[in-house]
Amino acid sequence: MSKILLFFLNLIAFIPLNAQSFEYSRTWGTYIGPVGATSWTESATKTMLFDSQNNIHLTGTAMGYPNNYPSSYYDQFRVGNGGQGFKINPSIMSTTNTVAAKINPSGNVQAYEYYNYLLDNDGYKKKLKYIDHNNNYYYEYAASINNLPIAPTQNAWLQNSNHPQLGTVLAKHSPNGTLLWATYLPVGNQTYIYGLLANISIAEDESGNIYLAGSSDIKQNITTPGTFQDTYQLLYNQTTEILNGYIVKLNSNGEKIWGTYFPSQIYNLKYYNNSLYIVGGQEPTGNQYNIASANTFQSLPANFNLQKFNAENGTRLWGTYYGHSDGSSRISSIDVNETGVFVMGDAQSNTATQGYFGTQGTHQTTNAGSYDLFLSKFNYSGERIWSTYFGGTGLDQAYSCMQPLALNGNDIYITGWTYGLGNNLATPETYKSSPTLNTNLATNQFFVKFNSNGQRIWASYYGDSSLGYNLPINIAVNNSSLYLYGETLATTGYSTPNSWQPQIIDPNSQKKNVAFVAKFDLKNLSTSENNKPEKLKLYNNPNNGNFSLKGNILEKETCTIKLYDMTGKFIHSQTLEKNKSQNIYLKEKLLRGTYMVQVNDSKNNNLANIKMIVKN
Repeated sequence: MSKILLFFLNLIAFIPLNAQSFEYSRTWGTYIGPVGATSWTESATKTMLFDSQNNIHLTGTAMGYPNNYPSSYYDQFRVGNGGQGFKINPSIMSTTNTVAAKINPSGNVQAYEYYNYLLDNDGYKKKLKYIDHNNNYYYEYAASINNLPIAPTQNAWLQNSNHPQLGTVLAKHSPNGTLLWATYLPVGNQTYIYGLLANISIAEDESGNIYLAGSSDIKQNITTPGTFQDTYQLLYNQTTEILNGYIVKLNSNGEKIWGTYFPSQIYNLKYYNNSLYIVGGQEPTGNQYNIASANTFQSLPANFNLQKFNAENGTRLWGTYYGHSDGSSRISSIDVNETGVFVMGDAQSNTATQGYFGTQGTHQTTNAGSYDLFLSKFNYSGERIWSTYFGGTGLDQAYSCMQPLALNGNDIYITGWTYGLGNNLATPETYKSSPTLNTNLATNQFFVKFNSNGQRIWASYYGDSSLGYNLPINIAVNNSSLYLYGETLATTGYSTPNSWQPQIIDPNSQKKNVAFVAKFDLKNLSTSENNKPEKLKLYNNPNNGNFSLKGNILEKETCTIKLYDMTGKFIHSQTLEKNKSQNIYLKEKLLRGTYMVQVNDSKNNNLANIKMIVKN
């Protein structure tokens, strides 16, 4: 008996250390936009940003080829009065428009806009790059100089474009849209109109100064004396000039404080505690500046490097190469908080590199398949604390994921996708504990939580399987909620009933990418099982402005409804009585059109968002 008792005591003691329940429940999920839409932007831009009201700002692209659909198909998804109509140029095989979307915390789309990719040398491209702690917005505008909607303001960093015909402007707008300042950004002299993309990273410090990192061949007005690299390196790849990386610090009025070049391209930039952390690219042949500092973690050259700079003066504190020397690994993201510096990416397995990204005591010390993800922690001095793989026998990657890493105190979240037949990556009793399909041609997306010691807490799949390849998924944590944003081919598993766009809208049911977004809330904060959107019904729909709501929750507590039109404008609010069936009379108030009916419980938690059509 004593042995049995001891066994159960040991079992009870073991469970809390090795298992943790999945603490989230999905509040809502929706498809968003046309087929051919992607979550891809460029490596330096976060694909999800949040404002002070916890609205989600998404960036992506939408392709008009090879769907061969008219512009009207794409324009039906537009919400709000901004942006431009979707543009198709039949003479260009890949017609791509930039997408900008804004979604409120309840899952209602407030804006869905297109910006042309400068197809005919007319119009302009606009992209949200950053939102600071004062809720100011930083937009990048790109076009032929004559078509730019905003000109540089007095005393801002660059007053003129270094390109004779093209220009890229960074503009800071107040929360109400007022222009605060604007500056040109460096543009490569060999840039063509279709490839006009500054690809800058932006970070901010506590005083409102901002830091820009990018690449250019501009040879003046960037550096200041005494910084890490205050002279431009003129290097060539055969006959093509190699761009220098750069970092520039601007004050809150857009005036330059300091600037430095950097030998390689800069992919990511993060600020923390008066320091800048960057991910750099492959070192060019002929470089005269040391990528790796003395006594660094890795002195053997690789395709990626990590750097720390002094944010006060632009001097470098340390630098290290990081990754396989044969180029078979890549860094996808870096982030920094009060617990350390975290780097995430994926790596190919071979005999020479096996185990490079694994340290003892972490979740997974070696590769399990041909490709696996890795997550590494460094301290602020550049010493690696731990590193772990994550993956199975399938091909597991973070490729094309623009935002696959998120930090929340001691918690670390990563995302990725696995292609082909492989073992189950999920842990039991998570949101989705097994893939829908496990075949050679299937892609399955996943998200994972680690603690600050490199131990996996849980892993879950998201959505149903897609019979396709390279379908990225991104992650963010904001105000205790977890968000996923990506793209899929699957027609099921990504939306909740009564969500903004519960289905893929495709006239010919072609198997093409469509974007999705989802919100997860902590279970102790989210609505109860009885409050799920599927428990509420709205009828008749369409109607003449008078309609009914029915659901068990309506007789249990005092609920409210709010109506918005499709531009996001607030129309009506009403407190409901405690009855299972409610009749709403708005015939005299609502015009013909489409509305979003939002139903909230007594604590103002969102219960349902129902699209309603009025035909009066």
